[in-house]
Amino acid sequence: MTLISRWPRILFSLLPQATALLFYKSLDLLVEVSPLGWNISHGLRWFGAAQIFKALAELSKGKELSVKPVWERERLVGTPIKEPLKLNTCPPAKSPYMPSSDIVDEIFYLKSDTMKRLKEEIINGGSPSNVTTFEILAAFVWKARLRALELNHDGKTCLYFATGLRKLIDPPLPEGYYGNAFLTSAVELTGRELEEKSLSEIVNMIKEKKKDVLDNNYIKKSIDICETKLAHGDNPKIKATGALMALTDWRNLGLVSDEFGSRWNIENVTSLPWDCFGSVDLCTFLPAPKSDPSLKGGVGILVSLPRLAMPKFKQEIYSLH
Repeated sequence: MTLISRWPRILFSLLPQATALLFYKSLDLLVEVSPLGWNISHGLRWFGAAQIFKALAELSKGKELSVKPVWERERLVGTPIKEPLKLNTCPPAKSPYMPSSDIVDEIFYLKSDTMKRLKEEIINGGSPSNVTTFEILAAFVWKARLRALELNHDGKTCLYFATGLRKLIDPPLPEGYYGNAFLTSAVELTGRELEEKSLSEIVNMIKEKKKDVLDNNYIKKSIDICETKLAHGDNPKIKATGALMALTDWRNLGLVSDEFGSRWNIENVTSLPWDCFGSVDLCTFLPAPKSDPSLKGGVGILVSLPRLAMPKFKQEIYSLH
Protein backbone atom coordinates (compact mmCIF):
# COMPACT_ATOMS: atom_id res chain seq x y z
CA MET A 1 0.00 0.00 0.00
CA THR A 2 1.80 3.15 -1.24
CA LEU A 3 0.01 5.33 1.32
CA ILE A 4 2.17 3.99 4.17
CA SER A 5 5.31 5.80 3.04
CA ARG A 6 3.44 9.11 3.08
CA TRP A 7 2.02 8.78 6.61
CA PRO A 8 4.98 10.24 8.54
CA ARG A 9 4.95 13.36 6.36
CA ILE A 10 1.26 14.11 6.75
CA LEU A 11 1.11 13.18 10.43
CA PHE A 12 4.05 15.39 11.32
CA SER A 13 2.58 18.29 9.37
CA LEU A 14 -0.81 18.01 11.05
CA LEU A 15 0.15 17.30 14.66
CA PRO A 16 2.31 18.96 17.32
CA GLN A 17 5.64 17.10 17.40
CA ALA A 18 5.08 15.13 20.60
CA THR A 19 1.67 13.91 19.47
CA ALA A 20 2.93 13.11 15.98
CA LEU A 21 5.68 10.95 17.45
CA LEU A 22 3.10 8.92 19.33
CA PHE A 23 1.15 8.36 16.12
CA TYR A 24 4.30 7.54 14.17
CA LYS A 25 5.51 4.99 16.74
CA SER A 26 2.19 3.16 16.53
CA LEU A 27 1.95 3.00 12.72
CA ASP A 28 3.72 -0.37 12.42
CA LEU A 29 0.94 -1.88 14.53
CA LEU A 30 -1.91 -0.07 12.84
CA VAL A 31 -1.09 -0.82 9.21
CA GLU A 32 -0.77 -4.57 9.69
CA VAL A 33 -4.43 -5.10 10.59
CA SER A 34 -7.62 -4.94 8.56
CA PRO A 35 -9.91 -3.16 9.05
CA LEU A 36 -7.89 -0.21 10.27
CA GLY A 37 -8.82 1.53 13.52
CA TRP A 38 -7.71 4.79 15.12
CA ASN A 39 -7.40 6.02 18.67
CA ILE A 40 -7.53 9.83 18.80
CA SER A 41 -6.23 12.11 21.54
CA HIS A 42 -8.95 14.20 23.22
CA GLY A 43 -6.74 17.27 22.63
CA LEU A 44 -7.13 16.75 18.88
CA ARG A 45 -10.86 16.01 18.88
CA TRP A 46 -12.74 14.38 16.04
CA PHE A 47 -13.01 17.49 13.86
CA GLY A 48 -9.21 17.48 13.60
CA ALA A 49 -9.20 13.72 13.18
CA ALA A 50 -11.55 14.06 10.21
CA GLN A 51 -9.08 16.52 8.64
CA ILE A 52 -6.30 13.96 9.07
CA PHE A 53 -8.37 11.18 7.50
CA LYS A 54 -9.32 13.37 4.56
CA ALA A 55 -5.70 14.47 4.12
CA LEU A 56 -4.54 10.84 4.11
CA ALA A 57 -7.16 10.00 1.47
CA GLU A 58 -6.11 12.97 -0.69
CA LEU A 59 -2.42 12.06 -0.47
CA SER A 60 -3.20 8.44 -1.31
CA LYS A 61 -4.66 9.70 -4.61
CA GLY A 62 -1.67 11.94 -5.33
CA LYS A 63 -3.62 15.13 -4.62
CA GLU A 64 -2.49 18.28 -2.84
CA LEU A 65 -4.07 18.99 0.53
CA SER A 66 -7.35 20.86 0.06
CA VAL A 67 -7.05 22.30 3.59
CA LYS A 68 -3.64 23.29 4.97
CA PRO A 69 -3.16 22.45 8.69
CA VAL A 70 -3.02 25.40 11.11
CA TRP A 71 -2.13 25.42 14.81
CA GLU A 72 -3.25 28.67 16.49
CA ARG A 73 -3.98 27.35 19.97
CA GLU A 74 -2.92 30.70 21.46
CA ARG A 75 -6.19 32.15 20.14
CA LEU A 76 -8.06 30.13 22.78
CA VAL A 77 -5.97 31.04 25.83
CA GLY A 78 -7.70 33.15 28.47
CA THR A 79 -6.90 34.87 31.78
CA PRO A 80 -7.60 33.23 35.18
CA ILE A 81 -10.39 34.88 37.17
CA LYS A 82 -9.40 36.21 40.61
CA GLU A 83 -12.78 36.00 42.35
CA PRO A 84 -13.99 32.55 43.51
CA LEU A 85 -16.09 30.55 41.08
CA LYS A 86 -19.71 29.96 42.11
CA LEU A 87 -20.58 26.29 42.45
CA ASN A 88 -23.98 24.64 42.16
CA THR A 89 -24.57 22.72 45.39
CA CYS A 90 -27.99 21.28 44.52
CA PRO A 91 -27.85 17.49 45.01
CA PRO A 92 -27.98 15.45 41.79
CA ALA A 93 -30.71 12.92 41.14
CA LYS A 94 -29.91 9.35 42.10
CA SER A 95 -30.57 6.04 40.39
CA PRO A 96 -31.13 2.70 42.13
CA TYR A 97 -28.96 1.14 39.40
CA MET A 98 -25.90 3.29 40.15
CA PRO A 99 -23.09 2.82 40.86
CA SER A 100 -22.66 -0.30 38.75
CA SER A 101 -19.79 -2.11 37.07
CA ASP A 102 -22.16 -4.07 34.82
CA ILE A 103 -22.45 -1.56 31.98
CA VAL A 104 -23.65 -2.36 28.47
CA ASP A 105 -23.19 -0.25 25.32
CA GLU A 106 -25.69 -0.20 22.48
CA ILE A 107 -26.29 1.80 19.31
CA PHE A 108 -29.88 2.48 18.22
CA TYR A 109 -30.53 3.70 14.67
CA LEU A 110 -33.55 5.83 13.87
CA LYS A 111 -34.66 6.08 10.25
CA SER A 112 -35.40 9.40 8.57
CA ASP A 113 -39.18 8.80 8.50
CA THR A 114 -39.14 8.20 12.28
CA MET A 115 -37.31 11.49 12.78
CA LYS A 116 -39.80 13.25 10.50
CA ARG A 117 -42.77 12.02 12.55
CA LEU A 118 -41.10 13.01 15.82
CA LYS A 119 -40.32 16.48 14.47
CA GLU A 120 -43.94 16.99 13.38
CA GLU A 121 -45.13 15.94 16.84
CA ILE A 122 -42.79 18.42 18.54
CA ILE A 123 -43.72 21.31 16.21
CA ASN A 124 -47.41 20.60 16.83
CA GLY A 125 -46.62 20.73 20.55
CA GLY A 126 -45.38 24.32 20.34
CA SER A 127 -41.79 24.27 19.09
CA PRO A 128 -40.75 26.49 16.16
CA SER A 129 -40.52 24.94 12.70
CA ASN A 130 -36.72 25.36 12.62
CA VAL A 131 -36.08 22.83 15.39
CA THR A 132 -33.06 20.66 14.66
CA THR A 133 -32.52 16.92 14.85
CA PHE A 134 -29.96 17.54 17.60
CA GLU A 135 -32.46 19.46 19.75
CA ILE A 136 -35.21 16.89 19.23
CA LEU A 137 -33.06 13.87 20.01
CA ALA A 138 -31.34 15.58 22.94
CA ALA A 139 -34.72 16.18 24.58
CA PHE A 140 -36.01 12.70 23.82
CA VAL A 141 -32.91 10.80 24.98
CA TRP A 142 -32.56 12.95 28.13
CA LYS A 143 -36.11 12.05 29.19
CA ALA A 144 -35.69 8.40 28.14
CA ARG A 145 -32.59 8.07 30.32
CA LEU A 146 -34.43 9.60 33.28
CA ARG A 147 -37.07 6.87 33.01
CA ALA A 148 -34.63 4.05 32.28
CA LEU A 149 -32.41 4.92 35.25
CA GLU A 150 -35.44 5.65 37.48
CA LEU A 151 -33.80 8.87 38.71
CA ASN A 152 -35.49 10.34 41.77
CA HIS A 153 -37.69 13.34 40.98
CA ASP A 154 -36.38 15.64 43.72
CA GLY A 155 -32.76 15.69 42.54
CA LYS A 156 -31.24 17.69 39.67
CA THR A 157 -30.56 16.32 36.20
CA CYS A 158 -28.34 18.09 33.70
CA LEU A 159 -28.04 17.96 29.93
CA TYR A 160 -24.51 18.96 28.98
CA PHE A 161 -23.60 19.52 25.31
CA ALA A 162 -20.81 21.00 23.25
CA THR A 163 -20.96 23.69 20.55
CA GLY A 164 -18.11 24.24 18.10
CA LEU A 165 -16.49 27.69 18.15
CA ARG A 166 -14.55 27.69 14.91
CA LYS A 167 -16.93 29.99 13.08
CA LEU A 168 -18.50 31.67 16.13
CA ILE A 169 -15.43 33.24 17.72
CA ASP A 170 -14.54 36.71 16.45
CA PRO A 171 -12.48 36.59 14.28
CA PRO A 172 -13.22 32.97 13.25
CA LEU A 173 -10.52 30.33 13.54
CA PRO A 174 -8.86 29.43 10.22
CA GLU A 175 -10.34 26.52 8.29
CA GLY A 176 -7.27 24.35 8.87
CA TYR A 177 -7.31 24.63 12.68
CA TYR A 178 -7.38 21.03 13.92
CA GLY A 179 -7.35 21.37 17.71
CA ASN A 180 -10.18 21.27 20.21
CA ALA A 181 -12.45 24.32 19.87
CA PHE A 182 -15.79 24.04 21.61
CA LEU A 183 -17.71 25.30 24.62
CA THR A 184 -20.16 23.39 26.75
CA SER A 185 -23.66 24.49 27.66
CA ALA A 186 -25.92 23.02 30.32
CA VAL A 187 -29.67 22.79 30.83
CA GLU A 188 -30.73 21.84 34.36
CA LEU A 189 -34.06 20.46 35.56
CA THR A 190 -35.22 18.44 38.51
CA GLY A 191 -36.25 14.89 37.73
CA ARG A 192 -39.88 15.90 38.24
CA GLU A 193 -39.60 18.85 35.83
CA LEU A 194 -37.96 16.67 33.20
CA GLU A 195 -40.72 14.05 33.52
CA GLU A 196 -43.62 16.49 33.52
CA LYS A 197 -42.49 18.89 30.79
CA SER A 198 -43.45 18.05 27.22
CA LEU A 199 -40.77 17.24 24.66
CA SER A 200 -41.61 20.55 22.94
CA GLU A 201 -40.91 22.51 26.13
CA ILE A 202 -37.58 20.74 26.65
CA VAL A 203 -36.62 21.28 23.00
CA ASN A 204 -37.33 25.01 23.38
CA MET A 205 -35.10 25.20 26.47
CA ILE A 206 -32.24 23.50 24.62
CA LYS A 207 -32.66 25.79 21.60
CA GLU A 208 -32.57 28.87 23.85
CA LYS A 209 -29.47 27.68 25.70
CA LYS A 210 -27.60 27.16 22.43
CA LYS A 211 -27.79 30.93 21.83
CA ASP A 212 -25.31 31.60 24.67
CA VAL A 213 -22.31 30.79 22.50
CA LEU A 214 -23.33 33.39 19.91
CA ASP A 215 -22.13 36.06 22.36
CA ASN A 216 -18.35 36.60 22.17
CA ASN A 217 -18.32 37.98 25.72
CA TYR A 218 -19.77 34.67 26.88
CA ILE A 219 -17.10 32.81 24.90
CA LYS A 220 -14.30 34.88 26.46
CA LYS A 221 -15.68 34.44 29.99
CA SER A 222 -16.00 30.68 29.46
CA ILE A 223 -12.39 30.43 28.30
CA ASP A 224 -11.30 32.44 31.34
CA ILE A 225 -13.18 30.02 33.62
CA CYS A 226 -11.34 27.10 31.99
CA GLU A 227 -8.02 28.85 32.62
CA THR A 228 -9.02 29.45 36.24
CA LYS A 229 -9.77 25.77 36.79
CA LEU A 230 -6.46 24.80 35.21
CA ALA A 231 -4.56 27.31 37.34
CA HIS A 232 -6.14 25.92 40.52
CA GLY A 233 -5.76 22.31 39.47
CA ASP A 234 -9.54 22.01 39.58
CA ASN A 235 -10.06 19.12 37.19
CA PRO A 236 -11.55 16.30 39.26
CA LYS A 237 -12.43 12.93 37.79
CA ILE A 238 -16.15 12.87 37.10
CA LYS A 239 -17.87 9.81 38.51
CA ALA A 240 -20.95 8.52 36.74
CA THR A 241 -24.24 9.00 38.57
CA GLY A 242 -26.75 8.99 35.71
CA ALA A 243 -27.90 12.49 36.65
CA LEU A 244 -25.63 14.04 34.02
CA MET A 245 -26.05 13.43 30.30
CA ALA A 246 -22.99 14.61 28.38
CA LEU A 247 -24.01 14.72 24.73
CA THR A 248 -21.70 14.87 21.74
CA ASP A 249 -22.69 14.92 18.07
CA TRP A 250 -20.44 13.21 15.50
CA ARG A 251 -22.81 13.30 12.51
CA ASN A 252 -21.26 16.26 10.69
CA LEU A 253 -17.57 15.87 11.44
CA GLY A 254 -16.66 14.57 7.99
CA LEU A 255 -15.67 11.14 9.26
CA VAL A 256 -17.72 9.51 6.50
CA SER A 257 -16.67 11.25 3.30
CA ASP A 258 -16.81 10.40 -0.41
CA GLU A 259 -13.24 11.69 -0.58
CA PHE A 260 -12.09 8.44 1.00
CA GLY A 261 -13.15 6.61 -2.15
CA SER A 262 -12.86 2.89 -2.82
CA ARG A 263 -9.47 2.64 -1.13
CA TRP A 264 -10.98 3.80 2.18
CA ASN A 265 -14.15 1.80 2.67
CA ILE A 266 -15.75 3.44 5.74
CA GLU A 267 -18.51 1.08 6.89
CA ASN A 268 -19.38 2.67 10.21
CA VAL A 269 -18.24 5.28 12.71
CA THR A 270 -18.59 4.77 16.44
CA SER A 271 -16.81 5.61 19.66
CA LEU A 272 -15.44 3.38 22.37
CA PRO A 273 -16.92 4.55 25.69
CA TRP A 274 -14.19 5.55 28.10
CA ASP A 275 -14.06 6.90 31.65
CA CYS A 276 -14.24 10.55 30.54
CA PHE A 277 -17.71 10.92 32.07
CA GLY A 278 -17.86 7.56 33.78
CA SER A 279 -19.18 6.12 30.49
CA VAL A 280 -22.82 5.99 31.65
CA ASP A 281 -23.16 9.77 31.49
CA LEU A 282 -21.90 9.96 27.90
CA CYS A 283 -24.21 9.83 24.87
CA THR A 284 -23.09 10.16 21.24
CA PHE A 285 -25.08 10.87 18.07
CA LEU A 286 -23.55 9.04 15.10
CA PRO A 287 -23.89 9.15 11.32
CA ALA A 288 -25.87 6.25 9.90
CA PRO A 289 -23.67 3.60 8.25
CA LYS A 290 -23.57 3.76 4.46
CA SER A 291 -23.61 -0.04 4.36
CA ASP A 292 -27.37 0.03 5.08
CA PRO A 293 -29.26 2.08 2.43
CA SER A 294 -32.47 1.95 4.49
CA LEU A 295 -30.80 4.18 7.10
CA LYS A 296 -30.00 7.00 4.67
CA GLY A 297 -30.79 10.28 6.41
CA GLY A 298 -31.07 8.52 9.76
CA VAL A 299 -29.09 8.89 12.95
CA GLY A 300 -27.42 6.56 15.45
CA ILE A 301 -27.62 6.94 19.25
CA LEU A 302 -24.82 5.37 21.28
CA VAL A 303 -25.65 4.96 24.97
CA SER A 304 -24.01 3.16 27.89
CA LEU A 305 -26.27 2.09 30.76
CA PRO A 306 -26.38 -0.40 33.61
CA ARG A 307 -27.58 -3.73 32.24
CA LEU A 308 -30.76 -3.60 34.35
CA ALA A 309 -31.68 -0.14 32.98
CA MET A 310 -31.12 -0.87 29.28
CA PRO A 311 -34.42 -2.77 28.66
CA LYS A 312 -36.45 0.25 29.78
CA PHE A 313 -34.40 2.54 27.52
CA LYS A 314 -35.06 0.18 24.61
CA GLN A 315 -38.79 0.45 25.30
CA GLU A 316 -38.54 4.24 25.04
CA ILE A 317 -36.70 3.97 21.71
CA TYR A 318 -39.06 1.35 20.30
CA SER A 319 -42.05 3.55 21.18
CA LEU A 320 -40.96 5.79 18.30
CA HIS A 321 -41.43 3.10 15.65
